[in-house]
Amino acid sequence: MLCLVMTRVSYGGRRQGTGSLTLWFSLTDCPQDAMETLLARCFEETGIRVAATAFENEQALGAAFEEGRPDLLFCGHVRAANLGGELAKLKSPLPVPKELRDVGPAPGASFIPAGSRLPLLLVNTAEADAAFEDLEALLDAADTDTPYLAGDCWAELLYTACASLGETVRGDMAQDAKNETWAALYNRLALAAFRGGLVSRESAAQYVLQGVVPCAAARSTELAALPKNDRSFRALPLPMPAGGETVYPAELMGFVLLEGADTETAERFAAWLWQGPRVDFAASAGLVQISSVDSAEGKSTPLAKLLEELQKAGALVWPGAEDPFFQSREAAEREMRAALDLLN
Repeated sequence: MLCLVMTRVSYGGRRQGTGSLTLWFSLTDCPQDAMETLLARCFEETGIRVAATAFENEQALGAAFEEGRPDLLFCGHVRAANLGGELAKLKSPLPVPKELRDVGPAPGASFIPAGSRLPLLLVNTAEADAAFEDLEALLDAADTDTPYLAGDCWAELLYTACASLGETVRGDMAQDAKNETWAALYNRLALAAFRGGLVSRESAAQYVLQGVVPCAAARSTELAALPKNDRSFRALPLPMPAGGETVYPAELMGFVLLEGADTETAERFAAWLWQGPRVDFAASAGLVQISSVDSAEGKSTPLAKLLEELQKAGALVWPGAEDPFFQSREAAEREMRAALDLLN
């Protein structure tokens, strides 16, 4: 079964290798071409061979963990923290910026940060107004009898909106519905779903690129493959609700070192990544750079510029790994989609 949902890429060529690692990642966390480019460059510059297995989604990746473990796992800081005692540590921790030292499990030692992902808005400007005054305006525009707005994760959309207003969301509809702010925004979503304006699918950005809907609330990693020369597709900040602060809860994405890995080879991989390749990797993977001084020359796409602007504006915050919402995000999204689907 797993053969149907994963792709393995091993870099070896004819060069003499100087160590090898295994890596697992989900295609919902990182574009495959971005990872392939990084690992090919790693082999060319260091001789380290990384055999990467790409899984279709997190569910397939989680199922694989029942059968074995890789040396490295690429994921977000919340999933990394949930691995608990299964992590190993580098002997020489990386110099992680101060603002990231409390994000995830032992950043720089067990967790090698690569960049942050956050929710954005993708708009086909030929079919929709790119200037939404606030989130309410976007949801009102979706209150139509034709598909208008797709979403990667409606639960995360409401979490982000409530965070901008200082409200707490737990990822339990019965509990969150008691919050007037959450309930009001959910009702707008529900009305749009009832009228036929919502499309609830993974990889929501593809629905915009394929002309199915004008707009999509999608994670930045899903926008990494935007057409570079097509000005009709624009990545924009996700609108905040009326009166809300510009705050985007972000996930720190990176490579987790699992117990039993070849730590000596992992040390060299981490040192190589940190010296510069992480900058180009973040740009190609749709991630916010680790540091405001990082810049990917030659890869300054509109998406990269937008992410850089949000970083410099201080708009990113990183929820603690124990945050109740992030601990139940997948279940919360399934529950919300089931409820919205009943309205279609």
